[in-house]
Amino acid sequence: IPGAHNLIWWRGSSILGPREFNEIRLMEIADKSQGMVVYSSGGAGQLQAARASAYAFEYGYQNVYYFEDGLEKWKAAGYPVETDK
Repeated sequence: IPGAHNLIWWRGSSILGPREFNEIRLMEIADKSQGMVVYSSGGAGQLQAARASAYAFEYGYQNVYYFEDGLEKWKAAGYPVETDK
């Protein structure tokens, strides 16, 4: 997805470091009035993506959208994607 950032919600262990999806990281990459689509590749990640979208809204992001169907359905719906050149 153009402009996408891969932010890990949960690493499963404090040894692996803190989650990357947090207010500070979001402020580095997005303006609070900018549109934001949160999605996962499926499976258990869908619940994490839903939670992440709710937290982004709580952080004050005004245009947060949760795309629950994942990247493959994003592509199938005809939404834009970037490809390696």
